[in-house]
Amino acid sequence: MPALTTEQIRTLVALMDQEAAATRGQISDADPVTSPRNTTEAVSNAAMAEDQARAAVNDTMLVFHRTQLADIDAARARLADGTYGMCLDCGNDIPFARLQAYPAAKRCVECQRKYELAHKS
Repeated sequence: MPALTTEQIRTLVALMDQEAAATRGQISDADPVTSPRNTTEAVSNAAMAEDQARAAVNDTMLVFHRTQLADIDAARARLADGTYGMCLDCGNDIPFARLQAYPAAKRCVECQRKYELAHKS
């Protein structure tokens, strides 16, 4: 494990706990998936399009939040196995400042940049 102090690890675990709790709250506060409007209702195309757009945004946000929780769980697993704070790509230490900004970081800044360039959509 990188040279993180016990206090730094406590700080990062607390940040993960806060982020996980906030993310779970966002998931539970998400708009419930609404059933399609009754086809016997007179519904404008605009209203149907709005419903579809709202559902698509809701689905995307739920995927994003679930991914965040999975990343936090993976970070906790790396913490348990002693690899937390090590870049998955180059093996170098991830700086504490980066981990403070994103406690579930898997890569150092340079490797993350390369990863994002390689995986542009």
